[in-house]
Parts: sequence; structure tokens; C-alpha cells
Amino acid sequence: MRGERVPYGEGKARLLAAAAQWMAEHGSLAGLTLRSLATLAGISHNAIYRHYRSVEDMALDLAADFAQQLRSGLSQARDEVKSGAGPARTVVGWLFDFALAHPAHFKTAHLTRMGPPGAARELLEAQLAEIRHDMRTQLTHKKMLPEMPADDLDAALALIIENTFQLCIRC
Repeated sequence: MRGERVPYGEGKARLLAAAAQWMAEHGSLAGLTLRSLATLAGISHNAIYRHYRSVEDMALDLAADFAQQLRSGLSQARDEVKSGAGPARTVVGWLFDFALAHPAHFKTAHLTRMGPPGAARELLEAQLAEIRHDMRTQLTHKKMLPEMPADDLDAALALIIENTFQLCIRC
């Protein structure tokens, strides 16, 4: 598998999966080099430079990729909620399925959020704010949220998101 030719478009996905696995196992990206990441991903060590210039660039992309998948999946799950039905079963069910299918990504996101400040952490926090905004917008449109001041609603949604995220980590 080492240094094999990877079908076009698969290299980046392999690199991100390998980086998430590394971070989940080691607790950080410390000690990871682009060359060792290429080996873990099973691609040529020269091919990695088509995608990244540094481990930090890759870490930022890893956080962005995770956040984008999470945000779009949650939005789609909320769209599938039937009028008059509670969204929790559908949305949280999707989220737990996603967490079970991507455990290294969830652990990596958790470690990034709890670790030292940096661009990847800021990106994840911004994406969680966007997820909260999406949630408020979609559920308000479907009339599935109580009438309350926007600040109180945002605080409640932030708690729901944080607690559900923590349950996914435990899961």
C-alpha cells in the first residue's frame, strides 16, 4: 500500500482520514510530519505536497472538512423532519450515526476544541456558531422553537449543541 498510485481525488480524503486517526490515537498532531502522513495514508510522499505545505495547513483543512460534513448533514436531517414532529429523534439520530461512522474525526474535533488556541480551533468554534444559526433558522421557520428572546434562544441552542457533541464523544 505504501506509495501506491491513488485514484484521482482520493489522495486528499486519505490524508485527512490518516491525520484524524493519528490525532485520535496520539492526542495531538505533535510528531506528525507530512512525509509520515503520506506513508500512513498510503500515498507517495511527493504527492502530499500537491495538497499541503505543512501539517498546520492540513490540520486546518481537517477541521474545515469535518465542520462542513457536520453542518450539511445536520441541515439535511433537520429538513427531513416532518411538520408537527419533534426534530430531536431525526437530527440526533443522524448525528449519532455520523459520530459512530467517524469516531476519529469527532475525537480530533474535540481535541482541537479543547487544545491550545489556533486557527483550527477558531474555525471549529465559528462553524459551531453557524450550526447554531442554521438550527435556529430552520427550526424557527418550521415553528418548532418556543417564542423567546433571541439571546436566550441562542444560549439554549448552544447548550443543546454542546451537550449533544459531548454525548457523541462518549459514544
